[in-house]
Amino acid sequence: MINKHWNECTNEDKATMKNEVMIANNDDFFDCNYAAAFITSTPNSLQKWRSTGRHKIPFFKVGRKIYYYKHDLVAFMKSKLQSSTVKAA
Repeated sequence: MINKHWNECTNEDKATMKNEVMIANNDDFFDCNYAAAFITSTPNSLQKWRSTGRHKIPFFKVGRKIYYYKHDLVAFMKSKLQSSTVKAA
């Protein structure tokens, strides 16, 4: 497990985190760094989404730490699937 501040993570670290989430079981959970790496975002974006409700990815809190279940991250990614980049008129 990579235990660094997001700004200290290299692209290789982020790729490793994403791969760890990908091979995990659906009921496994991950901290904000791993969740952000998996959905190709940042922990700051996740925090903004939690506070504004922009994207409602379920999370749980233990003490001051935030965690996301893999199955919820996968559901979020699936909700973003598109078949075209053409916008309806």
